[in-house]
Amino acid sequence: MQISDEAMVPIKDTREALYKMLAAQFVYLQEVPKGADRIPSRTFYLWSVDLKVLVRKLIDDLRLIMRNLLLRGRTERQGVALQLEASRGGEQDISQEDRDALRQYRQREAKLENSLNYLDYMCMSLQQFSTQQLS
Repeated sequence: MQISDEAMVPIKDTREALYKMLAAQFVYLQEVPKGADRIPSRTFYLWSVDLKVLVRKLIDDLRLIMRNLLLRGRTERQGVALQLEASRGGEQDISQEDRDALRQYRQREAKLENSLNYLDYMCMSLQQFSTQQLS
C-alpha cells in the first residue's frame, strides 16, 4: 500500500486511520476494479482529499468544540454560583469547604479559558490558510 509506505506506518494502522477519516468525511475513496469481477484483491483504491471541504469541516468541528466548552463553563459556574456570590463580600466570610470549591472552580475555569484561546487560534490559522492557499 503506497500510503503506508509514504507515511512509514504499518498497513493495518494505515487502513484503520483511512477508514476513520472516510467515516468522518475527511477523505474520499474511489474503487477502480481491474476486471469486471470486482474482486477486492484485484481492485485499486484511490484516496483523495478536497482541501477546501476539509478545512471548512475542521473549522466547523473546532467551533462545535468551542461551543461545548462554553456550555461546560456555564455549567461549572452554575455549580458554584452560591459560593461566588458569598465570596464577593470577601473570602473570609465563607467556609473552608467553599473556599476549596472556589479554588478548584477557578483552576477548571482557567483550563477552559486556555483551551478556548488555543481553539480560537487554531480556527484563525485554518481560516488564514484557507484564504491564502486555497483561493
